[in-house]
Formats: sequence, structure tokens, C-alpha cells
Amino acid sequence: MQCVGLNQAGSRFGAPYGLTSGDNDMGTWSRTSVRCYSGYKAAERPVSFRINGDELKVLRIVESWYEPDHLCFHVQASDGLSYILRHHQYEDLWDVRMSDES
Repeated sequence: MQCVGLNQAGSRFGAPYGLTSGDNDMGTWSRTSVRCYSGYKAAERPVSFRINGDELKVLRIVESWYEPDHLCFHVQASDGLSYILRHHQYEDLWDVRMSDES
């Protein structure tokens, strides 16, 4: 599982990050690694993620929503910018892009 729960011993980041996954109507997405809080379910919400080689903490989840095959989060990160994180629920992969509101 790519999103590692914080309540698991020896948690670590998952797959390599920074891989371009293509363009779509929302902009350019990049593959990322996400550390999640796992409470009553696995990968309940992101707490940090990697971008450009840096680990950024999620300071606030602005909103979250479901799309077909994805769970999405609009987050404010520790670098002062806003990002959209999207979790491919069936493939267990995460993508990131800067929010239009950054």
C-alpha cells in the first residue's frame, strides 16, 4: 500500500515521487508519495507529501471530495502554497498538482 499509516511501526514513504503522469483538464499531475493518518480506515487523510524532493506537511485540509476512482484533497502545505492531492483508490497511487488558488 502506498499511503503508509502513522499508526504502523516503521512507517515510511511509498513509491518514488516526481514522475509526470500527464495532463488533463485540471493541469499537470505528478506522482507523489503521501504519508497518511489511518484511523477507522486506511489512508483516511494526508498528513504530509513529497514534491521536488522535499517533504511538506499538510497544515490544513481545505476541502475533500470524491471523483470516479479518486479521493481528492485540497490542502495548504508547510511551504505556504496550496495543492490538490488525489488518491487513485483502485491503484493505490497518489498524484499532486498546485492548486489554482496558490
